[in-house]
Amino acid sequence: MTAEETPPIIEPTPVPMEPVPFPMGTSVVPQLGLPTDKSTLDVTFGRIALAVRDTFNDILSSKARLDSLTEQDLTDRGYTLQQIAQLRSAWNDLNKIVQVFYGEIDSTPAYDYSTFVRFLWGFGV
Repeated sequence: MTAEETPPIIEPTPVPMEPVPFPMGTSVVPQLGLPTDKSTLDVTFGRIALAVRDTFNDILSSKARLDSLTEQDLTDRGYTLQQIAQLRSAWNDLNKIVQVFYGEIDSTPAYDYSTFVRFLWGFGV
């Protein structure tokens, strides 16, 4: 083929847009995303439940560590007094969430536990 010749245009073969017949007169709808069978749901729900348990255990152990540190210990590590107050408030709130979860305390009236925890997210919002 020379430079002056153009290659032939190959038209795509049309794909039928009719539903694929399936037994009992239904049609197959392709599934998008994660499978939703029982086994997959069991694994997903179990993984999330274990993550909650592990997170709550981390909250309890880090709260105990924080409670063992004095203001002087924390200022020596570079925290300001305002940061120490925010940190202790956040960890007290997280500890209360764990206590509510395990039925150790009541959570009435409603309370926004994210107020001080938001400072720990790194955005201050």
